[in-house]
Amino acid sequence: MDTARRNSLIWGSIFTLTALACGWVFGFQPWQQATHHADKVTLSFKALLITPLFLCLGLVMLLPMDPPPAQEQGTPLRGWIFLAILVVGTAGSVAYYFWLRAFLKANGYDL
Repeated sequence: MDTARRNSLIWGSIFTLTALACGWVFGFQPWQQATHHADKVTLSFKALLITPLFLCLGLVMLLPMDPPPAQEQGTPLRGWIFLAILVVGTAGSVAYYFWLRAFLKANGYDL
């Protein structure tokens, strides 16, 4: 395995694990705290938006793809995969944020 591929795997793993940790801490824990009737629950829109970006970067870096030839025009497959994951992940995070915010307000939390 060459150095560039090894570095891509290392950074891809770091970004993916960071995304999973952010999703757990800033996405799942506020919902879990609210279901257990905690006194205070915090919700961060920025942290929920960083999660899909990190996940996207990590997953794309983990993909075993060769770079496109220099004469090839257009966006390479890796670019389209990056864009698809980013759009779906961001839309999902925004929807989850607003759903969680409505859930918390319905349960009496002031955000």
